[in-house]
Amino acid sequence: MLVSKGMVLHMKKRGKIIFMLGVNDDTTLALSKWTGCQAVLTDRVEWLSNAMKEGKEMENKEKMK
Repeated sequence: MLVSKGMVLHMKKRGKIIFMLGVNDDTTLALSKWTGCQAVLTDRVEWLSNAMKEGKEMENKEKMK
């Protein structure tokens, strides 16, 4: 794993917005949620849209702060 929850938290405390690149499956989407990333980039826009509709989306911004 190239990203850790601690690293994301550290960068967020420094005022950085954290994006995760290559979120193209349920596993990496779950990882982005677990680490606290604020945005994701994907090649599979339709899949991500459907995943969000199914409730797999990233947490609400208020919960991420």
